[in-house]
Amino acid sequence: MIEVNGVSFSYKGKKVKQIEDIDLKVETGYMTCLIGHNGSGKSTLMKLIYGCLVPAKGNILWEKRKLTYKELYKYRNEVAFVTNDAPWVSGKYSDTIDYYETIYPDFKREEFAGLIKRFGVAEEKLKLARSNMMGGLSSGEEMILKIAAAFARHPKYMILDEPFANLDPVAKIAVTDLLHERILKNEMGALVSTHLLDEITDVVDYVAVIEKGRLVKYADREKIIAGEGDLSDVLKGIKKDL
Repeated sequence: MIEVNGVSFSYKGKKVKQIEDIDLKVETGYMTCLIGHNGSGKSTLMKLIYGCLVPAKGNILWEKRKLTYKELYKYRNEVAFVTNDAPWVSGKYSDTIDYYETIYPDFKREEFAGLIKRFGVAEEKLKLARSNMMGGLSSGEEMILKIAAAFARHPKYMILDEPFANLDPVAKIAVTDLLHERILKNEMGALVSTHLLDEITDVVDYVAVIEKGRLVKYADREKIIAGEGDLSDVLKGIKKDL
């Protein structure tokens, strides 16, 4: 289990806290959907969970232990973080695959190739990308490669920051199905930020609503579907504004 315990954070030189006193859990066998307006703190929270940022207050716990710099390598072998912020490849396509095999012991090259096809990237596009430093791929196709590489590592926890934003409908369904499949088998826990709540309502277990760096609502799937209380109003308001 990954636990976010009373975490606060602000960027240097900023008076307003980007994250303030947040408690959250990511557990194997469950998917939590993180939603909120742009600038609400979703990406910052995910970077804190992955260890890219250090909390000013509170702790990130990994299997009941405080996450420290010394344990970061082992931690990241169990945790995959997919975001639009960084390109999937920093050099040749083949070099990136070699890098994944070197850094992540559980990464499977053949499975990665199979997942790319499952997610709908055409072989001719991959051939172009291999010869053109990934220049032949759209932003959605590059995101598919990031997601496929993460799945091919078989992480215990998956953190996905707006993974569906540029995916076509076929890819969205394929990615969601695989997430659901691995979570049901208790192989993985996932934290997913998305504006497309309707597309994963059937597979999400919890929804966490973040506003101005604070976790304002947290509810399980049944309450979401039933539209109970003010959570339903919050979700409607967010979707209306997006």
